[in-house]
Amino acid sequence: PIAEQHMQEVVKSFTSVVDNCERRSQRFHEAFLRRQGHLSERLSRRVKRIQNDHCEIQSKKQQSILPSVVSENACAFLSVLHFLKPHRVHVERKRQDAHSIYMRQVERIQHFTHLLADPNREPERGEVYLSQCFRHVLAAGLAVDKCYFFRVLRNLQREDFQKVFTVNFLAACCDAFSIPVRDYMDYLKIHDLPLLAPKAATSSALPYDDTAAWDAVTL
Repeated sequence: PIAEQHMQEVVKSFTSVVDNCERRSQRFHEAFLRRQGHLSERLSRRVKRIQNDHCEIQSKKQQSILPSVVSENACAFLSVLHFLKPHRVHVERKRQDAHSIYMRQVERIQHFTHLLADPNREPERGEVYLSQCFRHVLAAGLAVDKCYFFRVLRNLQREDFQKVFTVNFLAACCDAFSIPVRDYMDYLKIHDLPLLAPKAATSSALPYDDTAAWDAVTL
């Protein structure tokens, strides 16, 4: 009997908690529906007001976009798009030019990277740093300009400009990103850095030795 009494009390408490939760959930749902209806009504009024004021809004936008002389004397059959078309053409032309420059840079740097890669030697610190910096920008869909190029060079140390393969890769980057040689030389002179250029040299490796590193370049 004691166990049954405890069980009845548990069932009664459980039922009371469930009823309270259901009533509270019902109140939340009703409040949500009222709030939803109120917001829907406000949104409908705003949409209706925008639809009624469409002509006035379009006229105001036209006056703000077009010059005052054009907007006041424009013919009825001329729209805003008629005057914006030359600007769209100009912007699209600039976008295509920028995209062609980007694609040319990607192709050139990939060509030089594959050409200068040598599995028989460890890449120099400057080579790794330069390739990672330029690859990061190109992978983001951006072209490398002179400002970014010389900002990358600031983090190179003086001895990096004295290493054969780093200088050789720098020369390849100047060609790939259309950096004028005069600007590169001026940068080295301003920062008092070694002014060295790569040139062809006779390789010391035997023609049949596939394990020797390529060394047909010097400064």
